[in-house]
This record gives sequence, structure tokens and C-alpha cells, in this order.
Amino acid sequence: MARQKSKKSLLSSQKTRRIAKIWKQLWRWKLVMIPVILIAVAAPLLFRSKDRLVGQIRTRPTSEANIKIQRMDGAPISTEFEKQITALVKSNLVGPNGGLTASDAVAAVQRKFALSKVHLIKTGADQFVLSFAQHNPVLVLFGDRPRFVTEAGLVFGEPTPDQVNGYPRISGFDWTREAPSRDDSSLDLPEDEQRLVNEAVQAWLAAKGEGLQIVEVQVNRYRGMTVRLSGDSTEISLGRAPYQDKVRRLKTILGDLAKKGSQAKRIELDYEGKAFVKEEKL
Repeated sequence: MARQKSKKSLLSSQKTRRIAKIWKQLWRWKLVMIPVILIAVAAPLLFRSKDRLVGQIRTRPTSEANIKIQRMDGAPISTEFEKQITALVKSNLVGPNGGLTASDAVAAVQRKFALSKVHLIKTGADQFVLSFAQHNPVLVLFGDRPRFVTEAGLVFGEPTPDQVNGYPRISGFDWTREAPSRDDSSLDLPEDEQRLVNEAVQAWLAAKGEGLQIVEVQVNRYRGMTVRLSGDSTEISLGRAPYQDKVRRLKTILGDLAKKGSQAKRIELDYEGKAFVKEEKL
């Protein structure tokens, strides 16, 4: 009997230790799982709170926003231009549903002022910095309306009558539709039209390199470029690109005419290796 009691007591003790061990392991798992469960329960609430916070920021009056305007190259900005950009940004920061629409503000500024780059960043509560870069126009193209043209042949903007003064003119385009805009606010022209714009710029650059100032480029799809120089009424046909050799010959011809005290009515350089000069009768 004593042995049986001892055996039962041993079994009971072992069972108790196993239960204690299992409970200890479960308790360790509880310590690990409790934070996980709490995070899982609290996460949706946190995200909802964040959404509400963002909503509160988005729906604040735009008049409270402080917007710093600066050029990417550090050049000064006129007070009037800064006011125009600031007003446009504020009017586009809050969309119809009260949502912050920084991309809309950037697109509006870039489209309105024909800027090559616009960056808008938020630096704090209702604090913004808008940085921009401008295209550098060298000519004005007259198509459906006046447009600026860069040395790279990018066509952009809508200059006012006062702004076109002093720029060489490109004419001969008859656009009856609106070309789509690229990300840099320049017009995305059809390939054949863009090629003609590029050649007009190349003719102007070639003349500039030889010290000749073109004031007008007349574009013809078939015969190419006809130009007029500053202070000279001579009609000069350069044809299609390239123009470096043609412009050098033009400079020589003009020098010879000056020596003779003569003036040309028309000079044709659109034939390879040849030049035809029709002199003006004095």
C-alpha cells in the first residue's frame, strides 16, 4: 500500500510540474501576443485619426498659407510676378472637395506662366516653398497666336504685344488647332512642324555666329527659310538646313556688294554650291 501511495504521489507531482511548465510557456506567449493584439486593435484607430488630421490641414483657409517664391538659379523676382504666382498657387491649393492638390497648383503655375520647371514643397503647417525655372526665349513664332521659341526649338507661352517687341520673328505657320503641351509647358508639335521650327532657329543661330542679325524668318514647307537682316530689306532665301556654309557665302556676297556700293533686292542660296544675286537698281 505504501508503495502504491508513493507511486501515485510521484505521478501527481510530475503532472503538476508538466502543468506548471505549460502554464509558464503560455504566460510567455501572452507577454508576446498582448502587444501584437493591442497594435492590431489600435492601428485602424490611429490611421483614422491621421486621416482626420490631414483633412483638417487640407481644409484650412488658403489665405493662411505662407508661400515663398524663388527662382532655381537664385535670380531676383519682381514683386508683381511674385504676387501673381502666389495668388495662383493659393487658388489651386484647395480643390472642390477641400483636398490639398499641390499637383494642381504646380500645373496651373507652369501652364499660366510657361515655366520650364516648377517644384512645390511643404516645409511646415501652412508653409510652402515654390521654386521655378524659366525658358530662355530668343525668337517669337507667329502661328495661331504669338509664341516664344528657345534656342532648343521649344515653343511655349503666349507673349503680349509688348513682349514680342525686340525679338526676331518666325512666320509662315498657319495653325488652326491647339497643340498639346509637354511637362515643361512647351508645345508638343507634330514632327514635320517641329523640324521646321528647329531649322528656323538654326538659320538664326548660324547668322548670329557670323555677326549677322536676322530679324525675320519666313518658313516655307517646300523651299525652306527666307530671311531678312536688320537694317536691310533684301530678301534672302536660305532653303533647308544646314546653314553654316550658306551664311558664310551670304556674308561674302554682302561684303562684295558693299564694296561696289550696290544693294541686292534678292539673294538665293537655296541651291547647293550656288548663289544668285538680283541687284537693286539705284
